[in-house]
Amino acid sequence: MNKQEIDSINQLLNPKFYGTRQSLQEKKSSVEDIIAIITRAIETGQGNLKTQARAEAQTLSGSMKENINALLDACKFPAAEDEDEDVGNEKEEGGKAKPKF
Repeated sequence: MNKQEIDSINQLLNPKFYGTRQSLQEKKSSVEDIIAIITRAIETGQGNLKTQARAEAQTLSGSMKENINALLDACKFPAAEDEDEDVGNEKEEGGKAKPKF
């Protein structure tokens, strides 16, 4: 039996114990996945990988999210869509805000 088969069996037999362990492992691998996406985006220069990395970073929480976002900012990756919410609502001359569409 390989490791994947053993993991599948353990998950079926012990869902409470194995589920907790699996979720911690998934959280760890998601950070690794984001860093892998960042690396591929830097190597290839593909814009879609840059936006994917930014979107994946938004799924993290706490200081890890802040650190990954700082890395993305330092690499000049485009900002996430929800960070651009206030764009287009700058004040015009006369002190009135532009309507948001």
